[in-house]
Amino acid sequence: MRRILSQVALLLIMTVLFACSGGGSSNQGSDTTAPVVTALSMPASAASLTVPVTTFTATDATGVTGYLVTSNASAPSASDSGWASTAPANFTFTAAGAQTAYAWSKDAAGNVSASLSAPVTITLPVAAAVQGVAINPVSHAALSGATVNAYVQPSGAAKSAGAVVALTTTTDANGNFSITGLLVGTNYYFEFVMSGYVVFTYYNIAPTVTPLVLENVMPIPVSWQTQTATISGSVKDASTNAGLANMTVNIRPGVNNHTGSITATTITGSTGAYSFASLAAGSYTAEVTGSIGTTAIITSYFTLYSFPGNTAGNSNQDLPVTTPLSSTGSGQYRIVLNWGNDPRDLDSHLTGPTATSARFHTYFANVSYPAGTATYGPTGYRIAGAATEAFLDVDNISHGENNGPETTTIVVPRTGTYNFYVHHYGGALNISASGAQVKVYKGSALLATFNPPASALGSSAVWSVFTMAVTSNGETITPVNAIAAVSTSSLAKGASSDIEDYLLFSNLPVK
Repeated sequence: MRRILSQVALLLIMTVLFACSGGGSSNQGSDTTAPVVTALSMPASAASLTVPVTTFTATDATGVTGYLVTSNASAPSASDSGWASTAPANFTFTAAGAQTAYAWSKDAAGNVSASLSAPVTITLPVAAAVQGVAINPVSHAALSGATVNAYVQPSGAAKSAGAVVALTTTTDANGNFSITGLLVGTNYYFEFVMSGYVVFTYYNIAPTVTPLVLENVMPIPVSWQTQTATISGSVKDASTNAGLANMTVNIRPGVNNHTGSITATTITGSTGAYSFASLAAGSYTAEVTGSIGTTAIITSYFTLYSFPGNTAGNSNQDLPVTTPLSSTGSGQYRIVLNWGNDPRDLDSHLTGPTATSARFHTYFANVSYPAGTATYGPTGYRIAGAATEAFLDVDNISHGENNGPETTTIVVPRTGTYNFYVHHYGGALNISASGAQVKVYKGSALLATFNPPASALGSSAVWSVFTMAVTSNGETITPVNAIAAVSTSSLAKGASSDIEDYLLFSNLPVK
């Protein structure tokens, strides 16, 4: 009996010692020592909401597993989103002014460090004017006296309740408006308020140091509020004008709305056609996603209109999309012009540098540079040849009857200056009222979007859209955004050694 008791006592002692040593179980729970952030440095002043993190280091006895920068002094949880396995290279604040960044670290046991802080004063540059024109959606007459309110748009949301007006103005006798004093690096949404019309909202306005021209503002009359319309069109390949099947089209209320609640969704049919029936009157943003073959397109956004009684306009709202371009070498560029039913014929014109001091000019009568190097593909669209440097992929002679884009591709960019123009070849309405829009793509990115200014002129006018200087370091796109008559010499030019491009429009051949 005494021997059995000794064995039991020995077993109890061994059990206690084993438990105290942590044997047979994980010892992660015994790590209660938090990491230490040893250094944080950021510039004391910045001109952007995104500020570099120049130094962020931390230590821990068992190893640092997470790094996080916040603008809140309250300690984050180890399970919060945003933790990274390496120190971040920059941090984006939500507002300008005097700000403080807080750096945190964590370990595998979930211990979170105390913070180190760094003060930053952010002074955003004042943007150039944001301009546009408000017109009646039926008559295209100017809407004078409309109130234009600018609000700061919250990150990840379309609007915020109780938002305070940042700046305001009113439209003039010609429906024009211009707001100055907005900040570069801040996203805004505008609301247009006028008696007899429903409030019109334009989202995701990002002013820059160059003037920004918005799409035409077309608020619907109050009498349309209870009415609906069916809208339709086709999603098309910007390079071939071919309809694209199985593309997803989401629509959201308002213009340029990328984040709001989705109103409706559809999938294009075998010919690329889409439609939305009984859609409440107003303006919408279409978001198009999908693939051409096995290649995903660049997600694209377009403005759609549901205007009761406007059968022709509601049924011809086509959406040209593109896949990423080649990024080898200096990268290819694609310029896509799209517009409404009238004017029936707008033309794309590109001029650019050659191997000599001359300049090339691609347009409907000279579709490629060098001339004749682009050929027709099996379905009638043009494809680049081995020697093609730039060409007009798609040209629509009568847009109102054959909706679709006009697309120009720079296949092999040269160092030098490219100029892009839109010529009003024929049709009743002017360029300003045409709903025209020019988008510039490079690789998988949309570089720029242009809308015509309100300086309306009739047939034969030329919209000088932009110049693009290409160097070995990339491109610099400079908006021109001016409309002039062909007879004037005020059209854009490149370097002083270039020919005066406006002369190219004075003797165009007849189609």
